[in-house]
Amino acid sequence: MFELNIDKNNQEEFKNWSVQNLNTLFPFMQNLYVDGEMCYSNIEFLKKFENKKILFLGGGPSTNDIDWENLDYDYIVSLNHCFKNIKLHNDKVVLLSVGAEVDLQSDSFVEYVSKFNPYLFFEIHSRWFEEKEYFKKLYENYKKIGCFHTRFYGKLGGGNRLLLFILKLNPKVVYFAGLDGSIPMVENNHAFEGKKNTLPYGVNVDDAEGVFMGQYELFWKYIMSFNFKSKLYNLGEGLDYNMSSKFSEKYFPLDSNIKKKINRR
Repeated sequence: MFELNIDKNNQEEFKNWSVQNLNTLFPFMQNLYVDGEMCYSNIEFLKKFENKKILFLGGGPSTNDIDWENLDYDYIVSLNHCFKNIKLHNDKVVLLSVGAEVDLQSDSFVEYVSKFNPYLFFEIHSRWFEEKEYFKKLYENYKKIGCFHTRFYGKLGGGNRLLLFILKLNPKVVYFAGLDGSIPMVENNHAFEGKKNTLPYGVNVDDAEGVFMGQYELFWKYIMSFNFKSKLYNLGEGLDYNMSSKFSEKYFPLDSNIKKKINRR
């Protein structure tokens, strides 16, 4: 049991809690998958990820600092304000996880969704209970809506939870960048929102690195405990600020051929 990072310590409690809250927020979602670790809308769209090559792009600076465009992938998955990123602005993200910080009616968000028609996925969050009527109207007019929630939560942010969700869908390969940890956060270096300070509540500059390293250790041990069949590649491995490097080098080191493709030395 991973006490520090688990949203609900008891699996049965998590199952009941997640189903109840997702049904309350998204009553139009008729088919929920649930187990002791995760709950999500089990829609036909998600089957397309099985045995595919997925490029996962988070908000850390490695999303900007590598040439992921050179990789052979089938779909891009991202989150929050990815549409503000100059490299992603004109790329189709097929699944966009939308956090509570996103203004759903901003011109930039509406423009991106109108242009690329991504599936929009939402986690359980207190803000969304105030938006239930909006979600109902959104679903009536857009339809491409989904939801998920993971028992693992912690302070690492929505990107790590989204990665867990994607792995559950059994892709063949997941290339990921932008899951870099606290060092870029302290330096206000964000791939989507420039100088945004993204340190989570309760974490200060002085203890951020220690807190995040402990959280990443729990996270990657948790990931490895499931024996997912997907091949994982941390595209930011070896960059000074990439805190997952310590663990990817141990569990799934970055292939030298991939390093060459993304212009990593």
